[in-house]
Amino acid sequence: MARWKLTDKHYIHIEGTEWEYRETDQATGRQGRKIFKVPRYLNPEDPSDHNYPGMIVVSLKPNGNDYVFEGGPTMDMEPLDDEAKALSAEFKKNYKHPMHEFDMNYGQTYSQSLLTDMQRQLSEATTAAKTAEARSLRDVSAEDFAKLKAQMDQLLEQNAKMQAQLAEKSTRRI
Repeated sequence: MARWKLTDKHYIHIEGTEWEYRETDQATGRQGRKIFKVPRYLNPEDPSDHNYPGMIVVSLKPNGNDYVFEGGPTMDMEPLDDEAKALSAEFKKNYKHPMHEFDMNYGQTYSQSLLTDMQRQLSEATTAAKTAEARSLRDVSAEDFAKLKAQMDQLLEQNAKMQAQLAEKSTRRI
């Protein structure tokens, strides 16, 4: 049974912690009711929150006086058994501090860090496009390239003839 001792204050989703909102319709007099699941504030320094002498113990499944909570462990939960130690170790392995998520350099503001990240992404995309282009040029044979060049020369010649005809027509009208 995974059990932890809280070492710091928590807002944690405990089974049965709900908030009820009631509203009376002015026209009909009927009462509307909505129940929301809300986190409960538990403070290890407050004796009224203790469920064991001098401490707060939480678990994932009902176990005596333990608070049953939803979700995973946090950094401020001390594991009390092997199952909890394994879950906490898995959590710590994948944990990334919320403030480090922004990956800001020293002295950068949030907007500067976003700009830096966008520049990095643009650079990666440009590099990927250049390598793809280089790869595609390598795959073209000399014969195919000569055919393509001949077609382009032909199109350029036709385009020049059409432009000359248009220029001729426009000088006749004037």
